[in-house]
Amino acid sequence: MAFPELFTALQQGTVDGQENPIPVILSAKFAQVQKHLSLTAMSTPGADHRFAGAVEQALDVDKKAFIEAGKAVRRRNARRSTTTNATVSRSCVPPAWKS
Repeated sequence: MAFPELFTALQQGTVDGQENPIPVILSAKFAQVQKHLSLTAMSTPGADHRFAGAVEQALDVDKKAFIEAGKAVRRRNARRSTTTNATVSRSCVPPAWKS
C-alpha cells in the first residue's frame, strides 16, 4: 500500500495496523485512527558484516576502520531507539494507546 493512503486505510479499517519508526507514526498522526501501539524495540537493518577472526585480522586498515565505523553507528542507533521508545512510552503516547 502506498504510504499516502495508509492514514485513510487505517481510518476505514481497510488495514488494521502498520509498522513504521515511532517518529513517522507520530508525525503521520496515526494515533487519531489507531487504537494500539506495540513498542517492539526492533532495529533498522544496516550493513551488518560478520567475519571469522582470521579473516577480520587479514583486512587492511581502511576496511577495518570502515567496519568499526559501522559498529559505532549500530551502537548509536540502538541507544537512540531505546531512548525514543522510553520517551514515547512516558509522554508521547496518546491516551487511547495507554489503556
